[in-house]
Amino acid sequence: MKLAKILTIGCILCGLNAQAEGTKSPVAMTLDTTINQAANSLEEQFEANYGGRIEEVRLLSPTLSLHDWKYQDTRTKKGFVIGSADDAKLKEHIQHLKVSVGVPDVFAPFNAKMAKAIQGTDADRNDLMLRLVALQILREVSNPENNWSEYQQINISNSQLQHYARLTRNIEFANLLSIEIAHKLNSTYKNQMDFMKDFVAAFVEIPKDRLTKIASEANKTVAAQLQEGLTVKISSDDAESWSFGNSHYQVKEDGSSTLLKDKVPVYGGGYIGGKYYALKIDTLVVLK
Repeated sequence: MKLAKILTIGCILCGLNAQAEGTKSPVAMTLDTTINQAANSLEEQFEANYGGRIEEVRLLSPTLSLHDWKYQDTRTKKGFVIGSADDAKLKEHIQHLKVSVGVPDVFAPFNAKMAKAIQGTDADRNDLMLRLVALQILREVSNPENNWSEYQQINISNSQLQHYARLTRNIEFANLLSIEIAHKLNSTYKNQMDFMKDFVAAFVEIPKDRLTKIASEANKTVAAQLQEGLTVKISSDDAESWSFGNSHYQVKEDGSSTLLKDKVPVYGGGYIGGKYYALKIDTLVVLK
């Protein structure tokens, strides 16, 4: 299965345009790079105003639970698991934070969401966290320095397998989200700031239930792709047991594996030691 990079400028936008002597000339910049810059700017804005960053997040399909967010204060290095017993500590922490003033108008819609989240309501915070997850996925997938070709292989180790599935779903999620955003953008832009302003507005306006649906669609698409023909061989140098999602396997002397624990739906399968075993895909993304 070939991993498709996030849609480029030729697929969605005609591109950014520069004004030179009264004429417009195309700038050699893909949508990958542009979205990467936009996502970075928004995350920097969040960290500057909030005093923290999202350390690790898990998107579960079809339900996105508040219990799956982890937040870290960048100054104290203390972490909070939002939705857990530490939730009260996080609420107390963010009540003392203020949204910065004097920031460019381009960030106004995003800062308005942060201001609502600082009020401490679960719904508002969950909405903001979900958008930050989406930004992280966009930033990871659209980073022009990343090269996913090493994961376009069949015989991969257990650790590579988990990363492969995560990347596949991230890429599909980013593709769908890019299309959603692109529908609200113009075909040409004279400068980066104009693009950023429209990008931020379009991103913030996407309804939360639509983001959730996109995550679910990404999971279903990748699950179908895996079922259609991905054959995975776990390398023989793996440990005596290995796990994928909530499924745990014991490796026998002959190289085959026995399923020890299974709690999630089957979304694909692979051959291990010449024997077929079900693989699980229960998590859309785990980012740090």
